[in-house]
Amino acid sequence: MKDINKLTEGSILKSLVLLAVPIIFANVLQTAYQLTDTFWVGRLGTEAVAAVSISFPLIFLIISLGAGLAMAGTILVAQYKGKDDKATVNHITSQTILSVVVISAVLSLLGYLLSPELIKLMGAEAEVYSNAVLYMKVSFIGIVFVFTYIVFESLMRGVGNVKIPVFI
Repeated sequence: MKDINKLTEGSILKSLVLLAVPIIFANVLQTAYQLTDTFWVGRLGTEAVAAVSISFPLIFLIISLGAGLAMAGTILVAQYKGKDDKATVNHITSQTILSVVVISAVLSLLGYLLSPELIKLMGAEAEVYSNAVLYMKVSFIGIVFVFTYIVFESLMRGVGNVKIPVFI
C-alpha cells in the first residue's frame, strides 16, 4: 500500500514511468504470444490462417466491448481510490466483475450458437468455412475467461497495482 501512495508524491515523470513500464511489458508479452500463435497456425497451412483471419475482426470487436466495460469500472475505481473510499471501491469492483461475467457469458453463448451464421456473414469461402466456424466457437467459449482477465487487469490498474497483472 505504501508504494501506491508514493505515486502521488514527487516527480510526475517518475510516477508515469513506474505505472507505464509494467503495462508496456505486459503488452509486449501479449504481442509475443500472438506472434507465436500465428507462427504455429501458419504451420497448419493457408486455410488455417484464413480461418483465424476471417474470425478475428468479430472476436476483436467482442473483446473490445469487454475492455470498454472494464475501463468504465476502472475509471470509477480509480476515482474512489483517490478519495480513499474503500467501501465504494469494493462495491464498484464487485459490480463490475459481476456485470462483466454475466455479459460475457451471454455473449459467449450467443456467439457460440451463431458462429456458423456469423462466418457466413463474414464471407468465408467453402474451404475455410468449417475451420473458421470451429475457431470462432472455441474463441467464444473462451470469451468469459478473456473478459474476466481483462476486468481483473484493469481493476488492478485502477487501484494503482500495475505489477500483478504482468505476472498472471
